[in-house]
Amino acid sequence: MILDFDGTLVDSVGYIWDEYRRVMELMSLPKVSFSEFTRHMGKPWTQVLTSMWPGLDVAEFNRHYNVAAERAALVDGGREALSKLKGEYKLAILTSRGEKTLRMHMEKAGIDQGIFSVIMHKDNSKSHKPDPGAILETCRTLGVGKDEALYVGDSVVDAQCAKNAGVMFVGVLSGGAKKRDFEEIGASCVLSSLSELPAFLKKTRVRN
Repeated sequence: MILDFDGTLVDSVGYIWDEYRRVMELMSLPKVSFSEFTRHMGKPWTQVLTSMWPGLDVAEFNRHYNVAAERAALVDGGREALSKLKGEYKLAILTSRGEKTLRMHMEKAGIDQGIFSVIMHKDNSKSHKPDPGAILETCRTLGVGKDEALYVGDSVVDAQCAKNAGVMFVGVLSGGAKKRDFEEIGASCVLSSLSELPAFLKKTRVRN
């Protein structure tokens, strides 16, 4: 069971967008919509920025961006869901976020890092989403085949990564992507949030 972080495990995307918007206005960057922003979420930080604003001075954007403005609390029902999942599956995290802010947000959200067998992030991954190598590397580190894995994410980048890797995928609507966004790339299993995942898996009989 491989889980994305922002928008999947934690409610953080709205706070990140608010800070993006502030810097966008401060730097007089061309306006982008929340929908466009969420279509790039899941990629590494620099790729998200340059996908929306080609030629952007990333260093300048970073100087203005206030990481302290980000918030990350477990999604509603997330604690209960993780409690159920940890007894049934090997759990892993796969995120494009860097290790420093990932660990900081996990601690603030009260997430027990010890329940995850593997935590893959920007700083220890050779490949990054939507490159299928990101998931395949996670599977190898977990010691499972791609046909034994399930990736859960909130963005079309997550869905595309799983599709490229040939790994099962479940989309959640807690990060900003719409059901139609997932369906457009062939991701048909879509839940409202992580809280629905244990019941969904029980119903569909997905097990270790």
